[in-house]
Amino acid sequence: MAILLTILKVIGIIVLVLLGIALLLILLALFLPVKYCARASLKELYKHADGSFTMKEQLPYLKVKGVASWLFHFFGIFFFYENQETDYGFRILFFKKHLATEEKDPVEDEHFTFVKEEPQEDLPKIEHPVQKEMSTKIPDTTTKQTSSKRPKERKKKKEKTEKSTHGIFEVLSSVYVTLNKEENKDAFQLVKHELQYLCKHFGPRKLVGELNFSLSDPCYTGLLLGFISLFPLSYHKNYKIVPDFITEQLYVYGDMEFKGRIRLIHVVIAGFHLYKNPVIKKLWKSWR
Repeated sequence: MAILLTILKVIGIIVLVLLGIALLLILLALFLPVKYCARASLKELYKHADGSFTMKEQLPYLKVKGVASWLFHFFGIFFFYENQETDYGFRILFFKKHLATEEKDPVEDEHFTFVKEEPQEDLPKIEHPVQKEMSTKIPDTTTKQTSSKRPKERKKKKEKTEKSTHGIFEVLSSVYVTLNKEENKDAFQLVKHELQYLCKHFGPRKLVGELNFSLSDPCYTGLLLGFISLFPLSYHKNYKIVPDFITEQLYVYGDMEFKGRIRLIHVVIAGFHLYKNPVIKKLWKSWR
């Protein structure tokens, strides 16, 4: 009897330990935040001495670096981009894995450089008589086959894009019609309120930077400024947006740095508020 009680006691202790570990993991997932940090800078490669900018065929200098970590930086992901060179991966404790595969251009290598040939003067072409006969006898059938295949492929691609755009338009129109009904306005206001709640807690707590741009036309520059003003990040006190309505040149440059945190408990709270609303339940069943 004593042996049975000790066995049951050990089993109970193991079950309690497992339940405690599971509860601890759930609490860590809910309340321990995922911290994120990112930096981005956009600079023109060609800047004149007088401060004016010109757009060239080359891409502007763009550099983006982002990191997200959880559980005291034991788990994390990272991303890096600099002028067509990307690097991303994840980190677990001291193990770091890079997932980006770098593909080298076969023309440009460490020991070889691509040099453009200078245009030569027009020289008289000399053809061999055998080449003339072969060119006249053998018809070029490859161009005919490729030319016949191209319109078919274009038609298929066009039909696919039309179907996808039509389906997206139907979904958006159905959502717009359901949200504009009087019986669904309260649900729409609740969804809007919960999205604002999530943006407030998930948004960056620190934002520093500056953005300078000009679209060479005051009208388009104003439209872009109005579009940027729709986002709450543009109203941060430490982030400056400087549009240029005077110059006739097209340019954009600036830098940005922001930090923030995400807690899963806020998603659970917002989802619970939405789940309690009966109107949202009906809408969800109708869309399914």
